[in-house]
Parts: sequence; C-alpha cells; structure tokens
Amino acid sequence: MKIKESYKRCHVPKEFTFLAIIVISIIIFWVAIMPIVGLRFYSVSDDLAQAMAPTLKNGDGLITKIDNAGFDSVSAGDIVVLHSENGPVISRVTDTKVNSTEGEHFERIFMTKVDNSSYADYYGGWNVPKTEEDYIGKVVYITPRNYNYLINPLAMIVIASVLVVGFYLYNRRRRKVERISTDTQNKLENSVKNIESPIVP
Repeated sequence: MKIKESYKRCHVPKEFTFLAIIVISIIIFWVAIMPIVGLRFYSVSDDLAQAMAPTLKNGDGLITKIDNAGFDSVSAGDIVVLHSENGPVISRVTDTKVNSTEGEHFERIFMTKVDNSSYADYYGGWNVPKTEEDYIGKVVYITPRNYNYLINPLAMIVIASVLVVGFYLYNRRRRKVERISTDTQNKLENSVKNIESPIVP
C-alpha cells in the first residue's frame, strides 16, 4: 500500500511527459537535423532590414541553404548571406561570372548589392564582387516577422509549454469537478439507501 502511494506521489502527469518529448524533438530538429539537411535560420536585425528595404523588415526570419553545393546554384536575383568583418550581411545577387586565375584555374564570382541604394556605401558599394570564401548561404524562404515565431525554436518551446500546461490545468480542473460530482452523487445515493432501508431494532 505504501509503495503504491509513493508511486502516485512521484508520478509525472502524462501532459508533462508529452511536453518533454516535444521540447526534445524541437532541440534535435534545430541542432541536428537542420545542419544535416544544410539549412540555417537567421533573424533579420534592424540594420540589415533597412539595407534590404523594402524586401526585408526588422524581425523577419530567413531560412538559408548553407551547403557548399548551393554556391554553384546562385543566380541573379537571389538573396544571399555573406561573411563580413561585422558578422553576416544580406545582399542581392545582380550577376554571376567566371574569372580565370593562375594557369587554367577558373573561379566563379557573383556581384551583389543591397536593395536600399542609400545603404550601398555602408555595405561596400554597388555591384561588389564576391567569391566562395565570402559565401555563407542562399535564402530559400523569408518568414514575415508576424509569423517568425512559427520557425523560431525558442518560440516553439514557449508555445508548446503554454499549450501543454494550459491543457494540464484544464484536465486537472475537469477531473476535480468530476470527482466532486461523483462524491456528491455517491453521498446522495447512500442517503437515499439509508432512508429507504428500515431500521430494525
């Protein structure tokens, strides 16, 4: 009897077990699966958004293809993420070329610019040549900031936690009401039985 009572006290509600599975799945997806398939998530800062206005807005999310093969697929019109001294920057490809280097070696380059011309000098000028060393990845999907939480791992965990805890509290309250209702019904039935049963002296 004591063992059963101890088990009940230590028993984790199934809702929280389900929440733990969700959180672990989200972490595995972003830490392991995303890099394996060659994807990375970036959140657009205000400076980058202004440089790429009106295409991007502050808080937009970028899903970026970062595998090396992506460099060869870059073409004019693509938005790319590039290395810089101050961290990743976002630019639009205007043209691609193949330059010859020493001997018979050839190097593929592409020209980039920002969409907001007033920021051109800040990001190195207009139609700036970039090589594979500068390349991080190609943007394959832009998530508007109002829906950015849908692909933000921390936001996913928070939303899942709120939903699961809310469901747990709802179930707990429902079970409590049902238990009270059952106890009340049992008391009424016992009272009726006591009234109907004759008292034998």
